[in-house]
Formats: sequence, C-alpha cells, structure tokens
Amino acid sequence: MKNQIESLQGLRAYAALAVILVHAKFLLPGGVSVGALGVHVFFVISGFIMAHICVTNPSQFLRRRIARIVPPYWAITLIVFLFAWMAPAYVHTTTADPVNLLKSLFFVPYMKESGVIQPVLYVGWSLNWEMMFYVLVSVALCVTRRYASLLGACLVAILWLLSTLLRQPGDVLLRFYSIPIGLEFLLGAIAYEVYSRADASKLAGWQGPLLFCVLGSMVALFLVEWLLQGTLMFVSLAAFAFLAVCSATLLSATGRDLKDKRLIAIGDASYIIYLIHPFCISFLEKVASGRLKFLAPDHIVGLMISLCLVAAISCAIHVYIELPSYRKIRRLIERKTTSPQHAALSPGKARRT
Repeated sequence: MKNQIESLQGLRAYAALAVILVHAKFLLPGGVSVGALGVHVFFVISGFIMAHICVTNPSQFLRRRIARIVPPYWAITLIVFLFAWMAPAYVHTTTADPVNLLKSLFFVPYMKESGVIQPVLYVGWSLNWEMMFYVLVSVALCVTRRYASLLGACLVAILWLLSTLLRQPGDVLLRFYSIPIGLEFLLGAIAYEVYSRADASKLAGWQGPLLFCVLGSMVALFLVEWLLQGTLMFVSLAAFAFLAVCSATLLSATGRDLKDKRLIAIGDASYIIYLIHPFCISFLEKVASGRLKFLAPDHIVGLMISLCLVAAISCAIHVYIELPSYRKIRRLIERKTTSPQHAALSPGKARRT
C-alpha cells in the first residue's frame, strides 16, 4: 500500500481552485455560482486520508492533527481579528469581539451579527467539522485501529442525526451540526475500504475506465452545481466526489499515479489556498475598483490571475513557512512522547498529510 497517493493531491488542487470560484463571484451562464463542490471533495478526501493514517501511522493522531491544522488557522484568524479591531472597513462581516475570537480559535460554532454561522475567518466553518471528526476518530482509536476512521465517521453521522432530531429554534450548535455535509467523511472512509481491498493486478486492465471516471466526475461536479438545486444537488455532489476519490485512488493502485509536479505542489498547498484565497480576491477587487475592471475576479481575466496568484503565494507559504513549522512541531511532539530508541525507528520524513 502506497504511503503517498499523488492522485489525491491532484484532487486537492482541483477542490482548492474550485472553492476560489465561489468567493470570486464568478458566474456561469444563467447567473449560477459554482465552486462549493470543492468543499464536498475535501470532506470525502479527509475521510479517506484519516483512514489511511489510522492504518499506517496512528501514533499521536490527535496531536498531529492539531499541529497540522491549528497553527496556520490561528495565525490567519488573529490577523483577521486585528483588522476587525484596527481597520474594520476591510472586514465587513466580522467584529472584534474577544468572545467570538475564542470560539473561533477553539472551533466552537457561533452565529455572527449577520445571521450566518461562521468563525472570525469565515472559511473556517469547515474546520469546525474537521476538528469534530478528528476528535471522534481519536476516540474510535481507543477501540480499533483498522476501522477507526470508519467508526469516527459513523459517530459523526450519529451526531448529525441527533442534531437534526433535537434541534430547536435558536440552538446554534445543533443547527450547525445538522448540516449533512459531515456525512461525507463516511464516504471517504468507505472509499478507503474499497482502495485497501483492491487487487492491483486485477485492476491493471481498468486504467482507461478509471481515468474516465476521474475526469468525468470532475466535470460532472460542475454540471451538478450548475444545473441542480437543493437535496438532489447535495446528494449528487456527494456521489460524484465519492466516485472521483474512489477512481483516483484505485487508478493510483494500478501504478498510474499523478506525475505533474505543479498540480502536486498546488495540492500540497491546498490548505493554505483555502485559508488565504479570500484576501487575494479582496486585493484584486480593490485594484479593479478603478479603471482596471478586467482584473476583477468575476471577470475571466481577473479569475485566471486570481487562480495563479493564490496558487503561487500559497505554494511559497507552504514550502517556506507551513511545512518547516509543521516539521518542527511534529518533532517536538515525538520527542516528548517517544523514547530515544523508538524515535530512532520511526519514519523521518514528515511530508504533511
């Protein structure tokens, strides 16, 4: 079983760049906004990767997840809070409320004055789900290593069901956790079960159909978001995200993995892309507010510039700041929790997952 599945990095790149379309306010014919599909793909990938980690290297699972997620999120959240405090004109929907800051930093959903359930860094709403999933997977690891992600995802499903049944008007927490997107962690865990049981020799002749399924799913996700609405759209997005992850990982199992280093690099930096892209888009909107209208992110030229700018900045931050910091934090965790003899036997490569 491969330790690094590059096809997933390609899907991460696809998902991260898709999310940019939403906040760039780029519209397809008919005035339809697309790109939220990227979050669905991220959730399915997350369920898959957590299953992979639990099977291959579950040591200090929760601490390593916190080390991976928290430092960049906290840093950017604090920057947004400082802007809300010192230059509120630049952050229209966020106020410098210390209580809300603490809730944001510790992944507690709350409702803003605008009526939406979002943290200080508004894209961080999905991280509230992610951290809940990580906590439940760490609990499941006390019971089983092989099926910890699957069990954790089932606990998320139970949380969603109870929140849906018990939700009352004004109950922010239950309202947030009654959003069904958390069920996609379960799809990712199931996709891992399919991958882990695959016989590469039997799949060798299916490379063409699998590649068609990957590319077809990526196109279908956009078509679904463009043409469908409501529950049918949600179910279809979840289904095609599952198909994309399943097909891509099975294709990788046959030996045909992603080779494009640029896409892999963007996939590696996808978390930073997700966190900082609103700032890059806002910058281009300010630049385009004068005579340079074609630079606006909702214009095709401005959109291409936005995608390239966000990708370039994020890759630089990932390589020179995020990855070195994560390695240092991870070494610190391992130094405190393992003996020198055990540490000498542990893997030295700390590429982030």
